[in-house]
Amino acid sequence: MRDQNNRTIYHLFFATNHHLGHEKMKEAMWKADESGLFSFSDATNPNQRVLFSPDPRKDLAPILGRKFRGKKVFSDEVLKYTNDETAFLEKHAREALKLLELDNGYKGYRIQVEPMKRDGSSRRKNTFPLGTTISFHEVG
Repeated sequence: MRDQNNRTIYHLFFATNHHLGHEKMKEAMWKADESGLFSFSDATNPNQRVLFSPDPRKDLAPILGRKFRGKKVFSDEVLKYTNDETAFLEKHAREALKLLELDNGYKGYRIQVEPMKRDGSSRRKNTFPLGTTISFHEVG
């Protein structure tokens, strides 16, 4: 937290062993600061527009590409990694996967998604429900 002169007045720490508590805290942090810097300042003018809006999917897509490069994994593993090991949310992961599924991929990475899920049901395009098989590739 920062004061009206933008000086740090205190830091907020959150600790839990429960995955749901972790997820809810991350959601609250993203709601408070959509830039992903997770900072709040009284010096910030809430009536002033931001020049550059953050795009978490573009930040997360290459992280996922590097992490899972050359692997075939279920969407469950990608979402768990995102929730447990990054500052991003599950919704950011799903959007990043959409970006990676485009014809040319994104920033040197591309995914291929199998049309059938683990349970034998069909996957709808641009969705990544649990049990979806995703292959990560480096391109370019």
